[in-house]
Amino acid sequence: MAFSRCRTTSSTLFRSLWRRLGVSQVQRLKRLSLASSLRRRFDNRSGLGLPLERLENWLEARPSPKSRCLRTTYARCSSLRSSSETDAQDALPRRIEAAACRREESTSASSVSLKDASSPEYGTSSCLSNTACRGLHRSTPVRRRPRNMTPYRPPRNDVDYRHLVDNELPKIIQKLGLGPAAVLALNPQQAGPTEQAKKAYLSWLAAEYHGTMEYMARPDRIERCLNYERILPGVRAIIVTSLFYWPGKSGFPSPMNATSSDRGTVSCYAWGEDYHQVLGRKLKQLAEQVHAYAGGQGRYYVDTGALLERHIGEQAGLGFVGKNSLLIHPRLGSGFFLGEVLTTLPLPNKRPEVAGRGGCGRCRKCLTACPTEAIVQDRVVDARRCISYLTIELQGPIPLEFREPMGSMIYGCDICQRVCPWNQFDWQGRFESPLFGAVPRNVAEPDLLALIDLNEPTFQQIYASSPIRRIGLERLQRNAIVALGNVGSVERARPRLCRLVEETASDLLREHAQWAIKRIDQRQQQQQQQQPIGAPSLQVAGDAQRSPLESSASMINPASPLDAQNNTK
Repeated sequence: MAFSRCRTTSSTLFRSLWRRLGVSQVQRLKRLSLASSLRRRFDNRSGLGLPLERLENWLEARPSPKSRCLRTTYARCSSLRSSSETDAQDALPRRIEAAACRREESTSASSVSLKDASSPEYGTSSCLSNTACRGLHRSTPVRRRPRNMTPYRPPRNDVDYRHLVDNELPKIIQKLGLGPAAVLALNPQQAGPTEQAKKAYLSWLAAEYHGTMEYMARPDRIERCLNYERILPGVRAIIVTSLFYWPGKSGFPSPMNATSSDRGTVSCYAWGEDYHQVLGRKLKQLAEQVHAYAGGQGRYYVDTGALLERHIGEQAGLGFVGKNSLLIHPRLGSGFFLGEVLTTLPLPNKRPEVAGRGGCGRCRKCLTACPTEAIVQDRVVDARRCISYLTIELQGPIPLEFREPMGSMIYGCDICQRVCPWNQFDWQGRFESPLFGAVPRNVAEPDLLALIDLNEPTFQQIYASSPIRRIGLERLQRNAIVALGNVGSVERARPRLCRLVEETASDLLREHAQWAIKRIDQRQQQQQQQQPIGAPSLQVAGDAQRSPLESSASMINPASPLDAQNNTK
């Protein structure tokens, strides 16, 4: 066909003129040739029996990126048929030219990103012409630079890296409102975790402690986890930062009593905006400012990449990994988010000044307090038993053996942190989260019956910026139903659960609601057996209304010397 011959001729012409005219001129010629050839096709054949349906079939038969762009343009123009088919045929070539112009801008951005990347994986300046030519003329997809990777800049020869680490980097971190930070220099010959950390991670996977999180056991992810060169080619150092969210020992809502049952418990890290977004924005600015100052390239992560974050934080000197497997700062506890910036700059080590020695010693409070016995040994957690995994990561039904120990937890768990002696302090001058501030009680302890009545639009509106949005409405209601079975009142919770069994179309929610009804009846029978004859009946059994955290709170020593040490922070 004429169009195919024109397309072949023009592609040959573009390849021959590539080095003479440059990227922008070739793209402009290609756009004009595409628009003119389509105009000729419409002008010559539209009036001779080529309806728009033929054009639609012609576009659908071509899976190239160019045809996808044309199909989008055709879909926009098809609405004009009802008014005038002639107007649609006249407007289509003009809109195709506009769509090609937009694609030119997108391709130009891809070419720039290829030029910016420093590794062969994302293209280099030496192979830019071949890579870009394939993307322009052969419809081969061009791999773009990841969003969490900064553009490549030539390293500056006049930069004093010790001055950067000791003076410039702390200023940037303080301006961004980040917590303690450290720099870990990597061995160019073996950029990865220590052999001990590798064995521990592989053993954890071999024991299948990761549960249904199958992505953690993918071979490509394991390879990146054990070799940082697979994440950022040429990586030479890691900047480890922190962002504190812990509200202090007095920043949690008061324990629930018998008159305020039917409320769930949300982990304190989810009281505000999603930390991936909050810390991600700060890490992006940190990476951009550091590499704008010294050149090179970086890539940042917030609990999303194949990195052993707590091991990296311990290596860098931010703290020690406790028996609950969390990274603990010797003066500020474990209530903080971790973020990493991998960089190709050869930064020297920079360990923060930490007063005192770290370690758990003979303390076993977190192991004793965990209601599901998820901490199987020191520094090893079986995720399949952890309440955080059960309420967030697990997509199917919650195992029966863990429903009652979950108590009122509906998203995450803070038990092992609240009983930890290293977290027994309050921030100076306030009893609230340094990141989220004072939050309403309905955020930390939402009404469970209100969660049961949520619909999808309302859920998306309420939790639009919250990490809770990730688990979806059905799983949130599943968790709320289990909590109602443990702390729900007979008068309010049981009738609503009975209605839910009849009304819901979800088999998952129906099965959990049936269990919750039986659990409430069981609690009521236990209450009646333990209650003296003639005593007034209570709404909720005393033991059932207490969360596992309240039961373990007595293990905290209020006279611990850590209180006096950390109350001034």
